[in-house]
Amino acid sequence: MYRTTRWTAIIIALFTICLGSAGFVQAAPSATECLENPQLEGCPSSDSAEDSESPSGGTPSQLEEAEGSLLWNIVKLVFVLLLVLVLIYGLLKFFNSRNKVFNQNRTMENLGGMNLAPNRSIQAVRIGEQVFILGVGDSVEIITEISDPSTKSALIQKDKHHGMEQAFPFDKWLGKWKKDKGNGGSTSTVQFQQLFEKQLKDMKEKRKNASRQDQEGRDHE
Repeated sequence: MYRTTRWTAIIIALFTICLGSAGFVQAAPSATECLENPQLEGCPSSDSAEDSESPSGGTPSQLEEAEGSLLWNIVKLVFVLLLVLVLIYGLLKFFNSRNKVFNQNRTMENLGGMNLAPNRSIQAVRIGEQVFILGVGDSVEIITEISDPSTKSALIQKDKHHGMEQAFPFDKWLGKWKKDKGNGGSTSTVQFQQLFEKQLKDMKEKRKNASRQDQEGRDHE
């Protein structure tokens, strides 16, 4: 995290330097300064004053040259801005990929969770190759272990997608825009809730089957 912040500061500094070199606008001297020192750059000379009094004004070639110089400075400014944005995007993507590789090499990883009530939540945790569903409240209990390969893969892929969203929150911005338009809703959150609901249903079925088998065993006795 510290390296990412440091590189971001360096990029912003380079961006500022590039903008400064793209086009430097110097303030024109005031009338008092021109009166005290007529030789200052930007002060009108006697020849220019006479030309300004003449009805002809500036020549068309001079006007075209000034417009061309202004247009070229604008083009350079836009080009430098786009270049810096591309560099920032590439560096953020690079750092995010490195963080993902580091997370994959870790033995334990939190894949996400969902709040059920105040101070009550369900968390998915990966320990090695196993994925467990934990109930977090006054104490932490293992609810079940996810053995379905497709469910495990979906949880891990969802966590990777969440990491990309943190680095490039384009989906978040798009979701806010859709919400303003009346089409709000998070697809990833819905998928995560569906996975947990599926696991809870499976857990309830297992408990029912276990209690039924215990009841049948007691009846036989």
